[in-house]
Amino acid sequence: MKDTDQRKALKQEIIDIIDSASPKSLQDYLTSYHPSDLADVFHALNEEQRLFVLHALNFHVLAELFAYAHESEAAHHLKAMPAQKAANILEAMPADDAARVLRKIKGESRTGLLQAMHAQVRDRLSHLIRYSPGTAGALMTTDFISVAPDTDVKDAMKAVVANAATIEAFQRVFVIEKNGFLVGAVDLKTLIRARAPKRIAEIMHHDVISAGIHDSAESVARRMHNYGVAAMPVVNDKNQIQGVITVDDAADILDDATDEDVAKLAGVSSHVMLRESPAKTIVHRLPWLFAMAVVGLVLAFVLAAFNATIERVVIMVAFIPLILDMAGNSGTQTAALTVRGIGRNEFLFTKATRRHILKELGIGTINAVVIGVVTFGLAFGVTQAFAADSDGRVVLSLAVAIAVVLALVFSAVTGTALPLTLKKLGADPAFAGGPLMTALNDLFALAVYVTLVGVLIR
Repeated sequence: MKDTDQRKALKQEIIDIIDSASPKSLQDYLTSYHPSDLADVFHALNEEQRLFVLHALNFHVLAELFAYAHESEAAHHLKAMPAQKAANILEAMPADDAARVLRKIKGESRTGLLQAMHAQVRDRLSHLIRYSPGTAGALMTTDFISVAPDTDVKDAMKAVVANAATIEAFQRVFVIEKNGFLVGAVDLKTLIRARAPKRIAEIMHHDVISAGIHDSAESVARRMHNYGVAAMPVVNDKNQIQGVITVDDAADILDDATDEDVAKLAGVSSHVMLRESPAKTIVHRLPWLFAMAVVGLVLAFVLAAFNATIERVVIMVAFIPLILDMAGNSGTQTAALTVRGIGRNEFLFTKATRRHILKELGIGTINAVVIGVVTFGLAFGVTQAFAADSDGRVVLSLAVAIAVVLALVFSAVTGTALPLTLKKLGADPAFAGGPLMTALNDLFALAVYVTLVGVLIR
């Protein structure tokens, strides 16, 4: 709570400066703040305030701001600027961030921006934006330090010092032979401790963990996290280094992956962003709402099919929300754990997968029995006010309890098996926590409940 209050105060402080400062003094004031804070505030400004900031700040400061802003927002403002100013901003940004923004700019606008850049930068960005989003090639930056194996450690240290101010991935020096073949790497700490006349080949690590250029960006980010790698080299099929993925980009990828999983578990599109317009958000959510409407109609059909039973025991309807909610909540919990485990690569082996399924099934069964006993007592007590027939109350309470038990066990099965099955089929397992699992659990629980009531009453 304290951190939230501090961020609110900082945000208001920056807004007050924007509202009161002159165009000449604004840049001097804002450069004392972190670009991440400026990007957060920039998103919250009205159109007039944004235009003031865009005109008052030079392209170096705007480059730092846009590097932390959402790429769609940065692309929107760059397209509205004169081509040369926008090109200068993109040139001043880290190559990977600039490529990320350029992918959001299509057609002639992108062509115009590239033509306004220096040839070397244009070639570099044109190379980066050709890789598919979500791959290591799309995530990497071409700004890194490399030396030959026979380089003296003193000369290598000079190269680090000369480039540290402009290159993100200076924590590791990559060792390459002719034609860019990656043969090793040296951590900055090792390089600092080394003394001339040692050569880089004497202190480098030969077994360098690298990523393929077409590897999934999320899988690369998780490997960096698992191995504690601050800068991961990206190589082609010939082991020639093409770029480097830095730890901050890896953290962003994992954060985005978590957001997508949460969105899918909530039953909304993975493309829905908080910063999207209401119209886009509506378009993305409507398919899920239609899907849930279809599920609702199927549930209504099930109830209609058992209309005779419901007319005889009207009180049974009162327990339907209880049974459906219990199944839904249990299934969501199990699915969330399973999806999280899949994301962390915990089920790569059959033994681990089997252990997880049996564990969740056991937990679900024990919980189901305990909740079933409690539910029987509560249902029997609730029906006392509406039914004088003791035998009828027992029968209905028993039907409620058994339905809850079976629904909880079934939801434990779907919560584990469904994400794992989707993963095996090549689909996103996070979808298992949305309408698909909800529909399966609701249909099973409702069908079991109304069938049990009908059978036991007879």
